[in-house]
Amino acid sequence: LAAAPRRVAALESDVEAQTQAAAGLRRKISALEGEKGALGVAAEARLTKLAAEKAAAEVRCEELQRAAEAAAAHTATHSEFQDAATARLAEAERARRGPRGG
Repeated sequence: LAAAPRRVAALESDVEAQTQAAAGLRRKISALEGEKGALGVAAEARLTKLAAEKAAAEVRCEELQRAAEAAAAHTATHSEFQDAATARLAEAERARRGPRGG
C-alpha cells in the first residue's frame, strides 16, 4: 500500500506523456494534411497547365496538317502545270519539225 502513491504518480506521469505524444501526433497530422492540400493544389495547377499545353499542341498539329495538305495540293498543281507545259513544248517542237519530224 505504501507504493500506491508512487504508482499513481507514475501512472499520472505516463498519462501526461501519452497526452503530449497524442498532441504532437495531432500537430503532425494537421501539418501533413496541410501539405496534402498544397500538393493537391499544385497537382491541379500542373494538370490544368498540361491540359492547356495539350490543347495548344493539338491546334498546332491541325495547323501543320492543313499546311501540309495545302503544300501537297500546290505541288500537285505545280506538277500538273509543268506536265502541261512539257506537253505544249513537245507539241510545239513536233509542229516546228513539220509532218516529217513526227
